[in-house]
Amino acid sequence: MIKFILFCWFLYLPLHAEIVNVHIMSGQSNMMGHGKFSDGSYKPQSIDAKIGYYYDINFHFVNQSSKTIVNSGSWKTLDVYNNSSGSMLYKSPHFGSEISFGRQLYQKLGSNHVILKIGQGGTSLAVDWNSRSSDGTNLTWLRWVKQVTLALNQLVAKETLNGNTVNIASISWIQGESDVKSHSNQYETNFTHLVVDMFSHLQKLGFDTRKTRFMNGSFSTNNIVSTDTVKLAKALVVQTAQKKVMASLNHGYYIDNSDLTDYLDTKGGVDNNIHWAGPSHFIIGERFASTYIASLVAKH
Repeated sequence: MIKFILFCWFLYLPLHAEIVNVHIMSGQSNMMGHGKFSDGSYKPQSIDAKIGYYYDINFHFVNQSSKTIVNSGSWKTLDVYNNSSGSMLYKSPHFGSEISFGRQLYQKLGSNHVILKIGQGGTSLAVDWNSRSSDGTNLTWLRWVKQVTLALNQLVAKETLNGNTVNIASISWIQGESDVKSHSNQYETNFTHLVVDMFSHLQKLGFDTRKTRFMNGSFSTNNIVSTDTVKLAKALVVQTAQKKVMASLNHGYYIDNSDLTDYLDTKGGVDNNIHWAGPSHFIIGERFASTYIASLVAKH
C-alpha cells in the first residue's frame, strides 16, 4: 500500500522542476531608466514576453511630504514603462538597463531568470535609502523592503506550485549622484549598511544569499563640468567608496560607466546632463549581464 501511495505521489511531481533566478535591480533615476521609446533605440523582441519582470506602475511611489508609500507593483513580462502620470521631463514610455540585461540573460542562460526592479529617482543613501534610520525619512528603503517581500512571496507561491525553487541570483545598484553634494564622506558607511541590510532582509525571507552577486554600476563623472573641482572631488570620493564596498564582498563587482557620455537634457535631447539616454542604458544592461555570467565561472 505504501509503495502504491509513493508511486502515485511521484506521478504528480513536476517532470522539469527548476531553479528560478531573481535579479533585483535597485537605485535612483538612472536605474529606473530614462531611455525613450520615441528615440528609436528600443525595439521590442519576441523573447521579451518570455522574461518575467516585476515593476511598479507608479514612477513616484514615495511621498515624503505625507510620509506615505504607494504599492502597485506586479509581475509582468519585460517591457517599456508607460509613465501615465506625466511626472517625467520627457514623453513616456521609457526604459532602463533591464531590457538588455534581461535579453542577454535569456539568450545566454535560458528562461529561468526574472527581474525585480524597485528604484526611486533623486534619492540619497544618507536619507531615502538609509536602512539604519529611525526618523521616518527613509521611505525608499522601507518601500524596498515592503515591495521585495510582496514580490518574492508572490513568486515563491507560484513557483512552489510548479515544483520550482526561487534563488536570489544578483542585486544590481546604480546610485550616487544625490550623495555627492552633501553626503560623500558618509557614503562608504551608508553603502555598507545598505548592502548588509539588503542581504539580511532576504535571509529573513528564507533565501540563502551566500552566492548572491552584488553589482554596482557606477554613475559617470562626465556630466560634471571640469572646472567644478569641488564637486568632482566629492564624486570621486563616492566612487572610491563604492569600489571599496564591492571589493569587501565575496561576490561584489564594480562596473565602471565613466566612459558613457550619452545624456538627456530637460527637453529630451542628448546633452551633458545627469540622465543617460537609451543607447547607454542598453550598454549598462549588457555590462550587468556579462559581469554576472562571467562570475558564474570565476573562482572565488
